[in-house]
Amino acid sequence: LYEKVFGIIIVVFGAIFFAAILGNITAMINSFDKSNAQLRDINATLTKLMTRANAPTKLQNRVFLFVQTHMAMTKGIDTQRILSRVPPALRGDILEAIFSDIVHCCPMLKGISTECVRVL
Repeated sequence: LYEKVFGIIIVVFGAIFFAAILGNITAMINSFDKSNAQLRDINATLTKLMTRANAPTKLQNRVFLFVQTHMAMTKGIDTQRILSRVPPALRGDILEAIFSDIVHCCPMLKGISTECVRVL
């Protein structure tokens, strides 16, 4: 009797564990597909716009290259929209953290105080 109860408990825990792993993998795949779907939608919209406007091929290539580069850099996150909802003091801290490596690499900005850099 105890062996049957133990076996049932192990099977139930195994099924729960399998469902949790499968759910996490599905969530990861959906997050990858979401960013790809966003890029596909932007490309489809741009293709319609470029064909309707009879834009030159060279210009079309430049626009598509910009969109792909922008999506690769930002990962589809609209930084301006997010930062517009944040209080100004916190926004300054966030931007300082994001761009601190750029500020420290620039020789022209090395002697400037942090308050002045935050205003920039």
